[in-house]
Formats: sequence, C-alpha cells, structure tokens
Amino acid sequence: VLVDDRFMRAVEADEEYPLDLRANSGTVDSVSAREIFQKILLAAHKNGEPGIVFKDRIANDDPTPFLSDSFALAPCAELSLVPGEACQFSYVNLGEMVMGEPGCKSIDWNKLKEHVHLVLRFLDNALQYSLPRYFSEESRHVNSIKRKVGVGVLGLADMLIELGVPYGSDESIGVIRDVMSFINYHSKQESVNLAKERGSFPAFDRSRYASDDDFLMKRLSSGKGSVIASDEWSGLAEEIKTHGLRNAATVAAPPTGRSSQLIQHSTASIEPVWSCFTPVSDEISGAQVFNLEVGDTLKRVVINPRLLGMLDRAGVPLDGELTEKIIESRGAIGDIA
Repeated sequence: VLVDDRFMRAVEADEEYPLDLRANSGTVDSVSAREIFQKILLAAHKNGEPGIVFKDRIANDDPTPFLSDSFALAPCAELSLVPGEACQFSYVNLGEMVMGEPGCKSIDWNKLKEHVHLVLRFLDNALQYSLPRYFSEESRHVNSIKRKVGVGVLGLADMLIELGVPYGSDESIGVIRDVMSFINYHSKQESVNLAKERGSFPAFDRSRYASDDDFLMKRLSSGKGSVIASDEWSGLAEEIKTHGLRNAATVAAPPTGRSSQLIQHSTASIEPVWSCFTPVSDEISGAQVFNLEVGDTLKRVVINPRLLGMLDRAGVPLDGELTEKIIESRGAIGDIA
C-alpha cells in the first residue's frame, strides 16, 4: 500500500484523508485515515500482507530524482527501481562474523570489513558483466548511469545468538545499529575506492550526492553509539565529494529466502529464528533428521545446531523426552520448561 506523509499525519491526528477513486468510480472520497490504517494492520497481522511503502521517504532518499519521476518496487519492496532498472545483490553471513570462545564472543570487525569490501567489488564486477546482456536498451542505459548495487545480510539472528544477545532487546538494537552503519560506511568506502580506479557512476555529477551536503550526510548518518567515529563519516563525505561514488546505491536488505536455505543453518536476512528446526536436503541422513508434517507434505528437518550447542554447554541433555517436546511444539521452544 503506497502511503504519503500526509496520510500518516492524518492517522496520528485521527483526521479524514482524500481517497482518489477517479480511476474506478470517477470520484474522490474522504475517508478516516485511522480506520484505513487499522484495517491494514489487522490484515498484516493475520496474513502477513499488505506491506506499506512510504512514497515521500522514497522521494527524499533518491540520489538521482532527475532521471525519473516514476518507480516500481522489487517484489519485497527492499528498494525502488525506475523503469528498466535492476539491482545486483549479494550478502554477508553475519553468523560467521563473530570470534572468541562460547560465552565470550564478540563481533570480528576486521573480518566483516574485509567481506563488505570484497562483496561490493564483486557486485560492481557482476554489474559490469551484466550490462551488455540486459534485454533492452532502456535497461542497459539506466543501469550503466546509476550502477546501483546492494550489499545485504543474512544470519543476523545467528550473530545475536552467538553473542548471547536476545533478539528484539534494547541491546540487540544497539548491536544492529552498529553493524548496519558499519556495512553502510565500508560499502561506500569501497565504492569510493572503485570510483578512483574506474570512475564514478555517470549520473554522479547531477546527483544529490554531489549537490546536496545535507543529503550526503543523511545517507552517511551513523546513529548513536556507532563503531564508526564522526570524523570518519566526515572524511568519507569529503572523499565522495572529491572522487565520487562508483555506485548510486551500495546497501539493501532483501529477504534472502533462497540464499539462506542454500547456506546451511543460516537465518534469513534480519529475521528472527521462527523455528528451531532447520530444513535439510534428501542427501542428509542420520538419527537427528526428523520428518515434520507441514500441510500435506513432509519436510526433512534437524534441530538447529546452535540450539544443540547451547543445550550442551548448559548441561541439558537432548534426550528422547525433550526431543519429542520440541517436535510436538513444531520447533517453538518458548513454552518448554
């Protein structure tokens, strides 16, 4: 559902909102914004749909608004695309970006930095390879002048588990802010490095990166408590103004549904652990593989190895009774004493 700031202000103030129905009934009706919003929330809670897209946020965050005044969305709305545009994605597995012994682990910032720089360079190479292979001249043109790519993540919940930080806690919000701003900083740092080597994206000189200091600092905002110091952000802003960026966008947060399934025992994108069962392929066998009924099909699953490790360290044996309780709960263990 596409909403604008005016609609959200009307929700807050419990005011009427003009609903444009001219394409259907030829009228503009005045409706209760709060009533519409409540219906959206109830449907999303019950069915997972619809999502909400904030029209003004997209417009305010667009570094190249002069290229098009229309846009479409990637299927999960993780980014907006102008006609003919695509975006190359890849992901850093955050569950592997920790170091130390169980019980005293911390984020391996050097490893995370290396991976972000590598992924950004890889994506720029992949984009360059793809450009002549796009099916239309429109796509070849818009992708060549914007060079949009997205460094994403998966395994965020795994990282928090390794760190011993509860998902959704105040502490986890601080960790997430630090990690995401770190990825934003280093993806753009590598994009500057590539701009020095290969040139900035052709639309850079007309972009808001080049002409609007407020926009630039907003895009580089680190938030409180970041591991990136304020003078580092300022230094990066100066580098961007001097050398440009290779890519109009460098980060995105796609759902990674397929990718996380290919990487064994990794959680999808920024989502929590929905079940302590992990699907496995038919080639995997053994006493710890269970068949779980999902609708009319059987899924082959194992108990999440991170859970097994935590049970072992806590001295809780995974005996037959506990296994049965986990199976009966379909992997939701919050109510098991």
